[in-house]
Amino acid sequence: MAKQNNIGDQIRDAVQDAINSQDFSKLNETVSKSIGTAADNISRGLKQASENARESARKEQQKAVRQSARYQQQVTIKRKTFNQQWINDPYREKKLEHQQNLAIVKERYMMVNGMKTSGYLMAICGGVLSTGFAVGTIGAVAATLFTSEGLVGVAVLGAMLAGSLGLLTAGVKRVGFASRFQNYIRIIGQRSYCDVKELAERTRKPIGFVLKNVKKMLGKGLFRQGYLDQQESCLMVTNEAYQQYQSALLQLEERKKQEKLLQSIQKEQEKEQQRSAEVQAVLDEGNAYILKIHASNEAIPGEVISQKISRMEMIVRKIFQRVEEHPEVIPDLKKLMEYYLPTTVKLLDAYEELDRQPIQGDNISKSKKEIEDTLDTLNVAFEKLLDSIFRDVAWDVSTDISVLHTILAQEGLTEDGFKL
Repeated sequence: MAKQNNIGDQIRDAVQDAINSQDFSKLNETVSKSIGTAADNISRGLKQASENARESARKEQQKAVRQSARYQQQVTIKRKTFNQQWINDPYREKKLEHQQNLAIVKERYMMVNGMKTSGYLMAICGGVLSTGFAVGTIGAVAATLFTSEGLVGVAVLGAMLAGSLGLLTAGVKRVGFASRFQNYIRIIGQRSYCDVKELAERTRKPIGFVLKNVKKMLGKGLFRQGYLDQQESCLMVTNEAYQQYQSALLQLEERKKQEKLLQSIQKEQEKEQQRSAEVQAVLDEGNAYILKIHASNEAIPGEVISQKISRMEMIVRKIFQRVEEHPEVIPDLKKLMEYYLPTTVKLLDAYEELDRQPIQGDNISKSKKEIEDTLDTLNVAFEKLLDSIFRDVAWDVSTDISVLHTILAQEGLTEDGFKL
């Protein structure tokens, strides 16, 4: 600054001398030297300032690097110290378990701290207002003792008191509801499901009361992944547990279907076995009657009676052949098995006994003739029975023939159709 002032003085003096002497020849040279000297000084000053600035920046950078290194060293030391303290911490497992529990709670349940706080506020406000309105109502009632104009005030204050009490009640209920939800969470713990009965026993409340609360909590979405089973006896609090439950339901339903089908098959097999045993018993009994009829025919020498017995044997044999092919006709043979065939065998035995008598008197001959006529009647009855057994087949055949004729006529393939 001093040098600049000197340069300025030199220029001022040079100008003044030139004016005084009226000689301006050296003025330009003096001014140029002064300005050049000033420029050199400024350049050197700027250069020195730049070098000083770079040196200062370098020092600041080095200082920052040293500070960063010290900071990193301190962080490393603190981390190692913290890790060592964490490893040596006797409550480390409990802290980890607590963190896991918090993570599970946040994932599965809504936080009800806000609900609880608002309930407390509602209860406090309701209590304070109820107290104030109760005092005011009492005062208004007292005032009505002296004037009838206070009745309106009593009504208004009474209404406000009722509203305040309602607010107090709602707040208390909200706090109780939130507290019960938190209690349910503590009981369930880390489990993915819990019986409603257990919640009732642990909270010492009726099952109906707990179930009603659980349904309300599910409706409000407090259980983020909550479900009840079909019997409303088990609360599931994870999607995985509900999926396993649904899978178990499907497996149980499939197992029930399989068991039902197996039972149906077993019953059908038992019926089939019972039917087969019944059919075989009928066939065995029928063959016994046929053998008896055949034996009687062999024992009775008469040609006429032999023809009748042979015909009877043939008809009865065909009846039981039909039974073997179609067991469903067995119910139609009840009278045949219980009365007709036993009676026939008795008649043949009687005829055989009468025929063996050496003297064939009128009574014997008459009895034999009656038996022969009865055999004719029985043969007619057996033929009708055989025909009735084939009636269903005849109906089926008639139906098929009728349908066939109808189709042929529609297609124009009958004789009338060709004529058309």
